[in-house]
Amino acid sequence: MSALVNSCGMGMFMAVSMIHYTVGLGLPMAQVGLVMSVSVGVSLVCVVPVSSLADRVGPLTALIALNAWQACAFVILMGVDGILGLAVVATMTAVGGRAIPPINQAVVAAVLGREERVLVMARVRAARNAGMAVGSGMTALALAFLGEGGAVLLIGTCAFTYLVNCAGLWWIRRSHDVSATGGRQRKAPPAFRDPGYLTLTALNGLLAFHMTGLVVALPLWALSQGVEPEITALFLGLNTVLVVGLQVRLGRGIEGVPRAASAVVWAAVALSCSYLLFGGAAWTSSWWTVVLLCAGVVLLSIGEIGQTTSAWVVSYDLAPEDARSSYLAAFSLGTTGQQLLGPLAYTFLIIPLGFWAWVVLAATTLAAAFAYRGLALRTARRKTSQNPDPNQAKG
Repeated sequence: MSALVNSCGMGMFMAVSMIHYTVGLGLPMAQVGLVMSVSVGVSLVCVVPVSSLADRVGPLTALIALNAWQACAFVILMGVDGILGLAVVATMTAVGGRAIPPINQAVVAAVLGREERVLVMARVRAARNAGMAVGSGMTALALAFLGEGGAVLLIGTCAFTYLVNCAGLWWIRRSHDVSATGGRQRKAPPAFRDPGYLTLTALNGLLAFHMTGLVVALPLWALSQGVEPEITALFLGLNTVLVVGLQVRLGRGIEGVPRAASAVVWAAVALSCSYLLFGGAAWTSSWWTVVLLCAGVVLLSIGEIGQTTSAWVVSYDLAPEDARSSYLAAFSLGTTGQQLLGPLAYTFLIIPLGFWAWVVLAATTLAAAFAYRGLALRTARRKTSQNPDPNQAKG
């Protein structure tokens, strides 16, 4: 429930933020863009150190603090009227927003048993997708009836949703023991000194190229093939409906590294086929182009579910217990990397080069999936031999 409430708030903020910055505050778009880029860079540097603190104080305590941090940031944003204030608040929200997902994953795993955590993460992700869609719709209504005042109200609502999260997490803290590792001797090396884990991180970033593809590349590619803008806007909605409806069903049973490693292969097959269908739109016209692109979105959505679910399991199961939050934060940098490099790859290479570039992307995705599968299985076997656990290789 907290995920649904909070994602509604974030859906509102994502839909209204740039309008508020440029229209409401009257800030130049170039300055706003620079501030956003700098804040993302700072968050990348801070995410692993912040998550390392979570290993010491406990992931649940850290998650409560981060939600309170975000609530304060959005309250401050309501009073910001210049570029310097925006720079401070944007950095605050970027650091908190980047650190929350891996620590949230650590909390879910610590509170729930092995069999439940993948199912719950799937439900959380489905709730977040639904909440983002609802929040975006509420933003349109608020702006239509309240104008710029509605933008400030929506930012305040976003702050309130983080306070709701704090209350829910505080209740979990009182009813569950989620201990810290600070009092134990730390044996695990830092995540950046684990070459196998870092390689999996990079491969997962390649497999996650579908995220930027859906949001950035597909609309641009569709427009270049003569698809009307109003039809192009429906692709993201189709993906949202499919992920919300299928996330739990397709993610069920992906438990343990062996099954997660197998899941990433069928996910890559679905993603590669979707890329081929997108590329094939270059050879069609009229409604056949729309049909191919919609079929590609269906396959991409299925692949997205398999890839993200596999990433949850592999990143958690292969992370040392006494450094889990920091390892999960390091693993999240693979996805962040594709968010930075993906738009460049799609706009400068794939879209201009057309069909054969989509074919190369499909082949790269398949190769990354098989490399990911082999490395994950070898790492799991090595971890089991070094620290025997009868549940670790359970598949």
